[in-house]
Amino acid sequence: MLSQTLTSLAQAHGSDSFHVVLAMEAREGPEGLQKAAKLTSGFAKHFATFRSTSHPSNLREEHADGSSDPEVPGKASNVKWAVRQAHRELVKEQVNPTSVLLTVADADVVFHPRYFSRLTRDFDTLRQYGGGWHEWTIWQAPQLPFRNYYASPACSRVWAYVASIWECGGVAGLSFGSEHFAFSTYSLPLLLAVEAEAHEGDVIAEDHHCYIRCFFYSAVKEAGLARGGQELPSSPGLAKARLRPIFLPVKSTSVVSDKGVWQTWIDRWFQAKRHAQGVAELSFFVLAVWDALHQLPAVLWSASFTLSVARMAGTLIFIHMVPPCHFVAMGTLLLYWMSGPYLQAGSTFQIVLGVLEVNLLLGLGLCRDEAF
Repeated sequence: MLSQTLTSLAQAHGSDSFHVVLAMEAREGPEGLQKAAKLTSGFAKHFATFRSTSHPSNLREEHADGSSDPEVPGKASNVKWAVRQAHRELVKEQVNPTSVLLTVADADVVFHPRYFSRLTRDFDTLRQYGGGWHEWTIWQAPQLPFRNYYASPACSRVWAYVASIWECGGVAGLSFGSEHFAFSTYSLPLLLAVEAEAHEGDVIAEDHHCYIRCFFYSAVKEAGLARGGQELPSSPGLAKARLRPIFLPVKSTSVVSDKGVWQTWIDRWFQAKRHAQGVAELSFFVLAVWDALHQLPAVLWSASFTLSVARMAGTLIFIHMVPPCHFVAMGTLLLYWMSGPYLQAGSTFQIVLGVLEVNLLLGLGLCRDEAF
């Protein structure tokens, strides 16, 4: 799987300028080190630099209030470690970090060959435009889990279908001013990721968390409340961090177990459970808004900034709260419709109407995979 991912990177336009980092886990043991060494020997020649990191398993996340928690094993803590290690190494190699774009990707992702050239062109256009917008932009492409679609059981196929609709619609809506969140595979300036501490080790949904942190960090920076202090901007009101689309597909795999269909259903359940744990980002967002109300000057809370915050809240609620409510409503209605008195008293028209109501709630509930 990693070889296929690295092959897609090697075939991408401009791959000779890539600094590739394999974010390995120390708990994988000697097998992980051997895997990294084998991949390094096979692919290092295709890129500017090729390195691997080994994320320790006993680290703690230190918070601004002095508290700390053990890191949660997973993508967020691994990415946090890998990004900081890569930034340190690039600085030692005298690579200008202001011109480095960080792309976070899962191990099963295959990029479109022109993804990075399109990303570079958009970054340069924003830099020429002025205003520093290139320093605050996060790029998102629609991720389609179709690499093994026809080999997937029903549970994985349905998730792939629903997730692709959600991501394509969300990315397309960015061109019309709608709100969306970074998901799974995304790109942002390396300095933004480091200075905003966009990745933390004790979270699950690292993509949503990264976007929320960058958004409020840019608001704090604009208000002059970041360390070092700056004057208020001449036209306050908007946090500069924003999401921009890249209309090129990024392909990934759906859950398929080599132990059979039943195990695939179990694995898909755990994947949906992990995705649903992203609801923690809603509470993190509420705390971020609360801190912003206390720390940011009132002049910054213009109508445009308030609208952006409200739309982010609405998107998080729609992703993590509305689908479970629809699912409960659908189940309740289905049980009521299947009860004896309802069927005895209902005509054919009422039965058809009940089926339509169930299908409508099902369609609404499937807007996000947490509904399963």
